[in-house]
Amino acid sequence: MHYQYKIELNDNNDTIKGMTGIVFQANEEITFFSFDLSGLNKNRKGMIVTDVNFNDPNFSLQEFKQENDKVFIKCLPIQKGNITSVFIQYKGIPSNGLIISKNKYGERTFFADNWPDRAHNWISCR
Repeated sequence: MHYQYKIELNDNNDTIKGMTGIVFQANEEITFFSFDLSGLNKNRKGMIVTDVNFNDPNFSLQEFKQENDKVFIKCLPIQKGNITSVFIQYKGIPSNGLIISKNKYGERTFFADNWPDRAHNWISCR
């Protein structure tokens, strides 16, 4: 239903820190769901999930894992129709989508090029 992103950039290195807040409504009872987020590749670029949590004490995280460019979240049952928010925290060097470089004047720049399907390389999404 709604995404909120918080991205921390810096001028010392290419590592970013991110937090995605995702508000969603369960279309059926669920105990498991996933979002896209690329993990580390062979060049050691990609995002590493550091924490997952809910903002509502009625929903409880059981575990999360990151594999095959997805974040898998297991929780206590969320009933059909319930609306909740999950927060995914991560860090790493984007492998694509967010281009960290210098412009023609030698100044450090950050440019988001998410088209058509690159966003999952640096933000968690569906």
